[in-house]
Amino acid sequence: MEKTDKYKLMATLVRGFFGGYASGVIDCHVSDSHEKFRPQTVKKVMLEHYGKIADIFHDTVFYPIAVMNFSYEDVEKIIRQADPKQTDMMALMKTVCATDELHEAMIAEYKRNFSLLLGGHYASVPEHFKTYTRNTGAPDQVDTEKAIRLTVRTVMTAYARGIRNGGTGKASLHQPTLFRLLLDAMTTLLCDGPLSRQDADRGGLGGLFLKACQTESNLNIMTDEMEHTYNSLVENEGIIAHDDRAN
Repeated sequence: MEKTDKYKLMATLVRGFFGGYASGVIDCHVSDSHEKFRPQTVKKVMLEHYGKIADIFHDTVFYPIAVMNFSYEDVEKIIRQADPKQTDMMALMKTVCATDELHEAMIAEYKRNFSLLLGGHYASVPEHFKTYTRNTGAPDQVDTEKAIRLTVRTVMTAYARGIRNGGTGKASLHQPTLFRLLLDAMTTLLCDGPLSRQDADRGGLGGLFLKACQTESNLNIMTDEMEHTYNSLVENEGIIAHDDRAN
């Protein structure tokens, strides 16, 4: 069975959360595609939502990080055994990271991605590959199918929560934004470097996703999880449609 490095997955999850959440808020207020990436726009949004980020981050990525390291049964046991009067979410997060090293990697990625957004720009894919926190110890891996599903779930959930917290009543996904977020996430998770200009010039969007996913099987896993997560967002996050025509 194909495996993926946990540190690579951790970096993708954290980047995916920040990119997804910020994009969701921005999509509520800005329609011009160029304006969405202007440093002033990104900085303004992040400063306005600064106080909410930590709680939303923990709520969004706790489950993906937990099941990256533990079985579903063990995660339930960890939560049941936690004393709500003495254990906060930060302590629980450290527990489900499983090792001090992976927990430190999560913190480093959180600080790096958040700092970039507060400075007015997203962590680009090339920048991510140059700077994300890598494993320097013994190999620590997770099944690639699980890694893909956790990544799709995290990105889409963060995006939906950004939309929900945008405060405009918007309740639909902007497809170009969602495709951009997922394409970047699959690239950082499954590739060894950013896609080339030549990749973008041939094969269209489908070809780009296949290149990022590496195999047809991985692409099918991604699309299957997209549909599954979308249905969950409709039920739990107030999302009403795949695209903006519903608004």
